[in-house]
Amino acid sequence: MKTRIVLFGHCCLSLLLLAGPAVAQTDPSQAFEAATGPPKENLPAWPFLYGAYFCIWLLLFAYVGFTWLRNVQLSHRIASLDTRLDKLDAQLEGLEASGK
Repeated sequence: MKTRIVLFGHCCLSLLLLAGPAVAQTDPSQAFEAATGPPKENLPAWPFLYGAYFCIWLLLFAYVGFTWLRNVQLSHRIASLDTRLDKLDAQLEGLEASGK
């Protein structure tokens, strides 16, 4: 319980330290100025579009790759457990045969 309170205090303190400069921007030279005329597009949109598609495809391929790797690991684990069970079944059958 005490560690949660300390952790909460640290989070609040870091939030205040990070948010302080953003709130303290009261410089009159940065005051709101009304726009005149239609807005101008300064940057072309295609680099952002290509970047977004690249990130999405990269994340998709990473997800598929990690899923495939996990599937291979689980297949090896199941195969090793299957061989262990076969060995234990053979030992159990040997013990039952010698006991009769």
